[in-house]
Amino acid sequence: MIMIGDEECTSVLSTSSGYSCTVPPGYGRSHAVSLKFTNMPLETCPKLFSYNDPIIGEVFPMRIPQGAAVTVTITGSFSPATVPVVPVVTLIAGANNYVIPLDTVRGPSKLLALMPASLPSGTYNLNVTVGAVPAVIANFIVREASPPFMVTMNTYSDPSDFTVSQRNNFMAIVADMLQEQPSAIYISAVLAGSIIVKFVLLTADNTNSVKTLTTKIESGVFKQYIPGTQTVTIGGEPIAVGEIGTPSPADNDNKIPGYAIALIVIFIVLGLLVGLVLWIKVRRRRRRELPLQVVERRDTNMI
Repeated sequence: MIMIGDEECTSVLSTSSGYSCTVPPGYGRSHAVSLKFTNMPLETCPKLFSYNDPIIGEVFPMRIPQGAAVTVTITGSFSPATVPVVPVVTLIAGANNYVIPLDTVRGPSKLLALMPASLPSGTYNLNVTVGAVPAVIANFIVREASPPFMVTMNTYSDPSDFTVSQRNNFMAIVADMLQEQPSAIYISAVLAGSIIVKFVLLTADNTNSVKTLTTKIESGVFKQYIPGTQTVTIGGEPIAVGEIGTPSPADNDNKIPGYAIALIVIFIVLGLLVGLVLWIKVRRRRRRELPLQVVERRDTNMI
């Protein structure tokens, strides 16, 4: 009989070099290994046995909007389904440690963690701990979101047509327009209608990113790269979707820069003011000279 901790191995085989067996399902590190043979005392091996540490393969999404309750999917390798242990998910930033409730444990390789709306903005380490052994992934971000964009597309007839790969492609294209990571684009809903994709930006400078994306929409770049785009609304206000190929005002080298236009206007105003001053001076001079001319004419007539 071979024991791993308090659990018995199965399928024990004797070989010329020792024994082999199938270890029982378990988790954790440093379990004692003991052997017990008939009519012999229990022997403990000098080496300890450790199960594989938990592994986080992917966390989606890696950025979430502050102030919203979001379900985050964590996939990887955690504990065997036959072992009654529930992984613990925590977010750690400096001295702050937040235990995240699990919405669902779907077997040994998938967790659904419900991130509460009360999480402060910041960058966290996300830990999944099984027993006393953690798996860690860095740079999980909670960030204030931009006003929502709502893109109506006729490419799909139903939200279910918008698959995971199409969602990821959508995020990647929008992120590329902003020169950001795809995780900076958070799709909050896919609604029926032709369909409508609702998303927010989670960038370090949302104000500038919104301006950049608005320019891309107005100039037709957005419509070019995301086919089927009919309308785009941001924060409740519709944005005109430019025709494909229409140059962006920001990118058109033939346009006169704003500061040049301002200088031209200033010079025109100054010219008008100078002209007005000169006109007033001429009028005053003519008024002063007019009485003298009248007197001279009278004197000539008298002579």
